[in-house]
Amino acid sequence: MKLLKDVGELEFIRYIARQIEGKGTALKGIGDDAAVVSINADYVMLFTADMLVEGVHFLRTQRACSIGHKAISCSLSDIAAMGATPKYALITLGLPKKLNFLFAKNIFRGILKTAKFFNVEIIGGDTVCSEKIIIDVFVCGTAKQQNVILRSGAKYGDCIFVTGSLGNSQKTKHLHFTPRVEEANFLTRNFKLNAMIDVSDGLICDLNHILKASKVGALLEESKIPLSKNCFLNDAYYTGEEFELLFTLPEKYSQQLISKWPFKRQVRLSCIGRIMPQKFGLKIKNKKGIPKKNKIYGYNHF
Repeated sequence: MKLLKDVGELEFIRYIARQIEGKGTALKGIGDDAAVVSINADYVMLFTADMLVEGVHFLRTQRACSIGHKAISCSLSDIAAMGATPKYALITLGLPKKLNFLFAKNIFRGILKTAKFFNVEIIGGDTVCSEKIIIDVFVCGTAKQQNVILRSGAKYGDCIFVTGSLGNSQKTKHLHFTPRVEEANFLTRNFKLNAMIDVSDGLICDLNHILKASKVGALLEESKIPLSKNCFLNDAYYTGEEFELLFTLPEKYSQQLISKWPFKRQVRLSCIGRIMPQKFGLKIKNKKGIPKKNKIYGYNHF
């Protein structure tokens, strides 16, 4: 008998995608940070959902408001990673009967505070009884169709950029990160990016999603990876949950982007590599200038 842990999360998602591929009217379905549906000739709506489970994504000993913040921020980050603006949210809560009422209220207060900050309207949801705390957040966003950024557009010669710093997310950031909505809006208004994703499962894993979707390879430079304080490279490569933007754009625009980046004091912007032909694969140039292959893996729910 084959178990889910033997198959893995990504293969199970691929199975689901094969069952529904080509059977709907969506412009983009499974396989990106959000689904894309046409509204009219100019605008599209984007839909995404993220589920957080106690003991996997957070602990009950952590601040309830921070748990709520993370719950909605994960979905806001997905919308941002597609170059869109989040607009509406549905919140579904699974809560134990014996959960402290104040704790439950503070989870929602954390959700509400972050939603207000990003001008997102909470328009409904559901509540159920569960053994553990479960928070499922569905977010809808909008964008001009020409501004939507998929994982599948990276081209040979593109520069690879990442915002912020990577690593140590479990110690410092995974409950307190800021979704890069404003930064993504700046990018889509001023530059034509070729591909983008948010770093949720680890730099290597999420970059590989772009490479597979775009049918290209990549060369990263170890010395240019923006590390968090007291962080090892492997942590930056594989841990994830920084929710930074990882994107590619033509090299001819890279210096212009760096000089015009308006968030220099708050959010780092780093060029960490180049897109290569598909046959090159994914390699990392070490401090001696030698390109080497690294294992490709990241967070796996199963």
